[in-house]
Amino acid sequence: KFLFAGGINQRKGIDELKIATKKLSNKNINFELSLVGGLTKEFKNKYHDLFLNQKVKYKGILNYKQLLNEMYKSDVFVFPSRAEGSARVIFEAMAAGCAIITTPNTGSIVKNNVNGFLINSGNSNQLYNSMKKFISKPSLVNNFGKVNQKLIRVKYNPKIYGEKLIQLYNSI
Repeated sequence: KFLFAGGINQRKGIDELKIATKKLSNKNINFELSLVGGLTKEFKNKYHDLFLNQKVKYKGILNYKQLLNEMYKSDVFVFPSRAEGSARVIFEAMAAGCAIITTPNTGSIVKNNVNGFLINSGNSNQLYNSMKKFISKPSLVNNFGKVNQKLIRVKYNPKIYGEKLIQLYNSI
């Protein structure tokens, strides 16, 4: 089970996700992709065939609790964004135990082949191959998910963040 959460548009890598999921579907590979986020009329029309794919479920805009529930039900969080600052949603998915597929452009802490896969922005083939690899190796999903949960719990929890912020302010 894959999950994407964010604006459904080009900047977030939906073009690549559309191509990758179509390839997976055409090869009759078993998977499910849930899409969470806002969708304008323009992009609803542009990605019409993505939403027709039986393996893709559009969940709309969810509140925070509903999104976390989706994360806990998912195996892999897919965020092939072309441009971000530091995407908090990746940290949240990691805390929920998801393996990650993302780009270096998201400002995340994901390390390739350690807790997920980093793909080049705009590269639908790398996205497809990463999704296919997770489908064919469920143990990899489980291992990366455990690494992610522990990493967030130990190094990126709110208490540690607050302590580091106080240290920063005190050093100025």
